[in-house]
Amino acid sequence: MTENEIAHKVTGMAIEVHNAPGPGLLESAYKECKYYKIGGSLFFKDARLECGYRN
Repeated sequence: MTENEIAHKVTGMAIEVHNAPGPGLLESAYKECKYYKIGGSLFFKDARLECGYRN
């Protein structure tokens, strides 16, 4: 996948996440929606990380 294709997918996901609940929410609400959309977990190798996100 090229950088442009990746950017297109990420931008599309961000727009979808913003449009679903609509405008006016706190940034942390949109972050949680994006977190859920990408799979809900941050992994490094085989470890699931419960940190690394700021609200």
